[in-house]
Amino acid sequence: MCAELSADYRALTGDPADNIAGIRGIGPKTAARLLTGGRRLEDIPSSELRPAWTEQWPQALHWREMIKLGTKVDLPENLLTSLPTAPMPKATEVLQALGLW
Repeated sequence: MCAELSADYRALTGDPADNIAGIRGIGPKTAARLLTGGRRLEDIPSSELRPAWTEQWPQALHWREMIKLGTKVDLPENLLTSLPTAPMPKATEVLQALGLW
């Protein structure tokens, strides 16, 4: 399965590490069959879906978007330097500044 479809596959089967439940009744074999030929979730005909799956379909689309959520951020080129950073404050200083000590 291509990397492009992995989010679709995980939305169908679930991903406990990301707290994605998946669609009840769809396991690895059924998900692979539904995604045959590179189909995406929106390309699967409703005639191939059980009524219980159809009810859960909007949630699967939502899960897919959560799985695909990008975390890549462009960083400035001068971010990494050889200069040391300022020392971190002591824990007691932080607690006192927050009024917790």
